[in-house]
Amino acid sequence: MARKRYRPEELVGKLRHEQILHGQGMSRAAAKRQVGISEARSTAGAQEYGGTAGNQLHRPKQLEKENERLRSAVPP
Repeated sequence: MARKRYRPEELVGKLRHEQILHGQGMSRAAAKRQVGISEARSTAGAQEYGGTAGNQLHRPKQLEKENERLRSAVPP
């Protein structure tokens, strides 16, 4: 069975939902089960996207496109 790959926006939402459930008194393991993410995905997602707002996820790609456009505009 193929595993589910979450988009960054989905993963950030699931991590936040898991934190809310944990804050309401649910154990971390039960919160992860209810949200539908594994311990490994939760840890990797927290390391990768920890403290990132949903609207900030697209910012690096926008900056890369802008840099590429500017580099091509300036002759070497």
